[in-house]
Amino acid sequence: MSLECIRNNMEIKFAPGFEKSWKRLFSCNPWYMIPRWIRDGRFEIKMAWQRVFRGWDDTASWSHWSVNAEQTSKQMRQLADNIVGCPGEFFDADKEKDGNQCHRWKETLHKIADGFDAILEDDDLVNALPEERAVLAKKFDEGMELYKKYYRNLWD
Repeated sequence: MSLECIRNNMEIKFAPGFEKSWKRLFSCNPWYMIPRWIRDGRFEIKMAWQRVFRGWDDTASWSHWSVNAEQTSKQMRQLADNIVGCPGEFFDADKEKDGNQCHRWKETLHKIADGFDAILEDDDLVNALPEERAVLAKKFDEGMELYKKYYRNLWD
């Protein structure tokens, strides 16, 4: 198999050892996979060790915002699903909805989670229209404003 390709009437040639390295890196041949598993296994053990003793590993700081957004989204949804109480301004004794006087707080927590999901979705978009990105940015901004405003109320 040759890795030479032609694009826009221009021939692209790779360095002499590239094809061998490429096959070794991406092959499903056990001859190449087993050493890769051993090398990656050492890395996984190191990351697990860091999570046990530090509470987080190096990969969390490589892209802190995305790790934080993913975790915050999940935490807000869990908090919304397991509501025990809510801030006083959200308590609605007169208008009970689904047996819960804190239904507005639950909606707010879901908006925060949706905002963090929006920034993750925006990061995954490659060829998005500006209008799509604007909608996601607006959703993120709304969620972040609520997150800032009620940060000290995020307890259960």
